[in-house]
Amino acid sequence: MDIEIKEINPCDINWNSLVKSVPEGTVYQTTYWAKYLQRYIKAEPVFLIAQDRSGRILGSLLLYRTRFFKKLLKLGPLGDLVSKVINKSMAVITWSFGPLVYDKSNFDEIFRCILINAMKLMSKKGVVFLKDITIPIHGDRDCMEKARNILSDLSFKQKEFVTIFIDLRKDENELWTDLKNSARKALKKFNGSEFNILSLGKEGLDGYHNLLLQSRKRSGIELPPIYPSYDMWDELNGDADILDILSVNKDDRLLGAIGTLNFNNVVFETGPAQSDYSFENKIYVNDILKWHVIKNAKSRGARLYDLCGIFSNPKNEKEKSLNQFKEKWGGEKVCYNLYYKFLWKPPVS
Repeated sequence: MDIEIKEINPCDINWNSLVKSVPEGTVYQTTYWAKYLQRYIKAEPVFLIAQDRSGRILGSLLLYRTRFFKKLLKLGPLGDLVSKVINKSMAVITWSFGPLVYDKSNFDEIFRCILINAMKLMSKKGVVFLKDITIPIHGDRDCMEKARNILSDLSFKQKEFVTIFIDLRKDENELWTDLKNSARKALKKFNGSEFNILSLGKEGLDGYHNLLLQSRKRSGIELPPIYPSYDMWDELNGDADILDILSVNKDDRLLGAIGTLNFNNVVFETGPAQSDYSFENKIYVNDILKWHVIKNAKSRGARLYDLCGIFSNPKNEKEKSLNQFKEKWGGEKVCYNLYYKFLWKPPVS
């Protein structure tokens, strides 16, 4: 089979409709996400397609160039200069849940061809490292296994990763039955009308951000690299209507919130946050939020809710606790990997 891989301008084709044409197509392979990353972290997107001789599109991949290192803050202005020099000469490429293959009858050949040619193209552009790559996992499991085998054949290294899928095609009674007793018990405490579940608009982003800062300060960790922000709102909403932020409120007090990304009926969560007031008064808003995300996504016709990862080998009580919280919502554990590969090897002395 003759396959041509080429870099294109996504405006030349209906890129997002192409991504949406297969169940494994997610927001992370859309132009919406590319524009957001361009705006937020100055990432440089590259759009590749695989075509046959007739021009039929067989597959696609959105990848993007990112910084090799963050700014070396401890070195002050010198750190800024060093970081810029390194990032310019040592580029990193990453992507999420790709490449996508549209001709499943020739999956192996198309997937392998896109990968090999992407590596060749990026190597010519000075890329030295492919980092934290993920393959499509939200569709056909046989294709997922084929993709894993191909990356192994191409000598990609891997780090084990696990997530949980909740099948939203079940009716609400089934979803409730799938919950562990601890989840049902927690939710029954909040059946009163004193809590309001609202969808925050753009005007609610400042309040959400304040909650996120409180949550992260309590945990002693920095803000997550990706969370609902003005940049995200501007690129993912409007006609796209991808980003939503659900909040829990009581007596006009914002207690907690979580962002969701819904594209092609696959939902991801991002940036859960809880107020200090809620935490100190043991109002477990994360339970309320999780259940309402499930119900809200289902009402919007979503097929799958990806809980965005658990620890495959929890190292401490905090990691075990996070796993237990996500596992109590039922669903299926899905094991996959983060892949990485050096495109340049230093000479052996």
